[in-house]
This record gives sequence, structure tokens and C-alpha cells, in this order.
Amino acid sequence: MRQKVLSIAVALPLVVVMGLWTMSAAQRVSEQGQAMVDEIEAAMRAGEPESACAAARALEETWEKWEAALQLWVCHEDTDQVREKLLLVLCGLENDDRGMVMENAALLREALTHLHHRDDVTWSNVF
Repeated sequence: MRQKVLSIAVALPLVVVMGLWTMSAAQRVSEQGQAMVDEIEAAMRAGEPESACAAARALEETWEKWEAALQLWVCHEDTDQVREKLLLVLCGLENDDRGMVMENAALLREALTHLHHRDDVTWSNVF
């Protein structure tokens, strides 16, 4: 009995701390990505596709660092959506297709917002 209580006393705080850390990491990546998408859109509106391409490449580097780790706790479908929309933004930039860039940047922002929604501490996620 004493071992069960001890294991619960150790495991429960550990699980809570890990959950809070993963929630925080997903939210941080999501917010950084959204800020980079804002840069892409602002550069495209200003007629500066080179700046938009640099911001998209920076987002791609950030995403490559975090994607594998995020897939450990975030739904693969959500991370795949981010990768797909990011590739479409890059494709639009390479083809000088402003409409494609703007449309997929908006979809990329939406995909980035979904990364942490399932980890957020809300009533619907807890119960």
C-alpha cells in the first residue's frame, strides 16, 4: 500500500509538470510561427517577396527544429497541416504567385493555432 501511495505521489506531479511543459512548448512554437506568418503577409502586401521568402525560410527552419518533438504529443494530422501549408507558401513564393502565398499563409496561421488547442487547460480538454 505504501509503495502505491509513493508511486502516485511521484508520478502525478511528474505527469502534471510534463503536461504543462508540452502545453507551453506547443503554444510558444504556435505563437512564433504566427508572428512569422504575419511577417510573410506584411512583406507580400508591401511588394517585397524577397523579405517574405526570408521569413518563410526562417519559419521552415524553426518548424524543422520542433516538428519531430511536437509529433510526440500533438496530433500528427495537425503537424502535417502546418508542414503542408508551409510548403505551399514556399511554392507560391518560388512561383511569384501572390494569391497562392496569401491564401496559404492564412491557412498556415490557422494550422499553427491548432497546435496547442488540444493541450490547453480548458474544461473541454480536462473532462
